[in-house]
Amino acid sequence: MTARHRPHPWDRLVAPLCAAAALAAAAPLRAESDLFIGTLTLNGSEVVLERCDLARTVYVLRDDPAGGRGAVARFRARPIPAYAEVIGRYEEQDGRPALAVQDFATKAAGRDCHLVTAVAQLAPVPEGAPPRDLVADAAGNRITALPPEPDAAGRHCTASGDWCVALGFEDEAIVATVTTPATGASHRIVLPDPPHDSGFDHSELTVWPVLIRLGGGGEMFGVITEERAMLSGGGASAARLSLYRAAGDGPAEPAIDLPWDANALIRACFSEKDVRQRRGACHDEYGYAASLELAPGGTPGAPVLRYRALATSYPGAVSRGADSLAARPLRKGDLVRVTDPACTFTRLLRFDPATGRFTPEAPLPDCSDYRAL
Repeated sequence: MTARHRPHPWDRLVAPLCAAAALAAAAPLRAESDLFIGTLTLNGSEVVLERCDLARTVYVLRDDPAGGRGAVARFRARPIPAYAEVIGRYEEQDGRPALAVQDFATKAAGRDCHLVTAVAQLAPVPEGAPPRDLVADAAGNRITALPPEPDAAGRHCTASGDWCVALGFEDEAIVATVTTPATGASHRIVLPDPPHDSGFDHSELTVWPVLIRLGGGGEMFGVITEERAMLSGGGASAARLSLYRAAGDGPAEPAIDLPWDANALIRACFSEKDVRQRRGACHDEYGYAASLELAPGGTPGAPVLRYRALATSYPGAVSRGADSLAARPLRKGDLVRVTDPACTFTRLLRFDPATGRFTPEAPLPDCSDYRAL
């Protein structure tokens, strides 16, 4: 279940003061300009920005003919992938999200704001060792992709097309419609734990694009609930992954609820003095990314799952419990993204037949710095 794209509320920073101060020497920013944060790349002949959030919205960029400063053309001439804070206005190009760009407030080559790509690098597998990420375990449990179907109203299907699921709402409850196209069979599953807020600007439900097929029959599928909130000088988003066990036409039972991806951008600069003190890093960034995979040791219908999390902050080891502007001025060496070892961890999740749910081998740490809205 998806909604038609529009800029998220925390994108709508309306030319934040930190960007305005950084660009004060040039022509004034257009009043309708917004700040969009993501990774710049060249896709064919198009310069695109992939936004730093769970949805990873991709915008096609062009220089704004009414006041653009040629930033897009300069990047196209030297297309080194980079983190960027783009000042521009939202538009659509052939039905696709697009930005008319005035300038880049920040551009840093080699820096990636998408933490999901870094999770797989947490603990490299030694040469000659068996793969850590199992597609199938010895008990017959296996993982398969469950991508969205083009033009199918949010339905996700396996590559073979033998199992599909789509989400919907009925009387404020989440309903999953599971279909097997080969046989034409279809049944509805009312899922527990409806979202706290179903408003588009605050909460969004999507199908986890992974299906776990259980040895002996049945499946586990996931629903990602992403919540968003505006913060002073920025915004935040936090998602949770809820796994459900389904067997045939029976009800889906909750299996486990896990913290999933989160991002927060806060404490924008409020003056030129702040910009100098922060060396242009006009907000603190917090990121949390998670992954889930099969691990050895499972039994048919009861796999062992490995949950991994990566937490980072920028610039350096910042804290949401402290006022960044009260700290000493930043130095060049502070302008790095660092990993928080307390919230970068791995847990094995084992199935408990008594409760019908998965339980982590140890409690998950409190990572509210990264996940609080």
